[in-house]
Amino acid sequence: MNEGSEPTAITIIDACKTYAAGASAVRSVSLEVHPGEYFVLLGPSGSGKSTLLRLVAGLEVLDSGKVLFDSQDVTDAAPRDRDVAMVFQNYALYPHISVAENIAFGLRRRGTAKGLRKARVQEVASSLGIAHLLQKRPSQLSGGERQRVALGRAIARLPRAFLMDEPLSNLDATLRTEMRGLLGQLHQDLGTTTVYVTHDQTEAMTLGTRIGLMRNGELIQIGSPEALFERPQNLFVATFIGTPRINIFPGELQAGRVRFADCSVDVLNLPSDVSAGSNRVYVGIRPSDLNVATPAHDPSLPRLTVQVKLREYLGTSYLVYFVPKPLNRSTSLMPVDVSHSAEGYDESLRFCADVTATVSIESGGESDFVVDPHRLYVFDEKGDLIAGPASSHSRTALAGVSESSS
Repeated sequence: MNEGSEPTAITIIDACKTYAAGASAVRSVSLEVHPGEYFVLLGPSGSGKSTLLRLVAGLEVLDSGKVLFDSQDVTDAAPRDRDVAMVFQNYALYPHISVAENIAFGLRRRGTAKGLRKARVQEVASSLGIAHLLQKRPSQLSGGERQRVALGRAIARLPRAFLMDEPLSNLDATLRTEMRGLLGQLHQDLGTTTVYVTHDQTEAMTLGTRIGLMRNGELIQIGSPEALFERPQNLFVATFIGTPRINIFPGELQAGRVRFADCSVDVLNLPSDVSAGSNRVYVGIRPSDLNVATPAHDPSLPRLTVQVKLREYLGTSYLVYFVPKPLNRSTSLMPVDVSHSAEGYDESLRFCADVTATVSIESGGESDFVVDPHRLYVFDEKGDLIAGPASSHSRTALAGVSESSS
């Protein structure tokens, strides 16, 4: 945004884009990014999120639909006339000029006076911790330093909006964590409307005010990070959001009670219009919602008996991979909405519990997990959510004997 101006709203109306080969990249997407919002487009590779960002930037031409900045229709405007700043994963720096000249590039094109340009470059470089690098060339910098220079070039000219396309994907894990913190702080300081594309849910959950989850060119669900985690509309959202990924069991719903593996649980918050007959369903349980059964737990709580396949120590917790015992293969359903799953997925690592490191659990043995009825998700055969938790997530819901299934 220009200095002193209000943040910009970005509105996308029924946007469609099909490439020459016939692949539909964006299918009738409508979306409003609020002024000053940090909006994240999340999804697997090929979901259309980068194409949608490029349509907003004007780098791709819409087949149909509109893009508005506030009330201004910019659908046919050239990229340079939209006053947005792009940050790419490959940095896109000019290798033959210095860091200072790279940061000043947009200001120079605008005709900003030399003195103001120099002051602005120094200000931006200091805020990004790269003032000592201003005379270096991009080839002399690390990946993290190059990305800071790319951010500096975007920030320097105070655009109406920042459009960021997987800017951290080329960095190692430590640098990604550092840069996430920097991006969050910059947004707090600048308040500029930002649209950020990523396939990394950690980036989406930590940075986004709201997240738009895409698949096959369509927006599947829009909401806050908490809303997508706690209230996924379908199996695709439930299995994409959350690390480790949610456990999905084939099951049967009958008379308000769901049966899966060797477990039977009353379904809370079941809508009154759900058929009273027998229905094949999917049951979802987050790994953090499975607790190793101890004598302190209420014996009336449902239990899930499992065969422990692998235990990974993470310091404060274990990731415990298991196979339910028994898992009735004759009634198994293939997850209908989990198209992002990796090919060759190891069936023995399909189910996981995230348990505190203070409990005793060993690989190769049997164990019982306590199932909290308040934390169950139930999806119908098409993958749409039927019933889910009514309250916020809590790891301590089954901490002791005072907790019950009621």
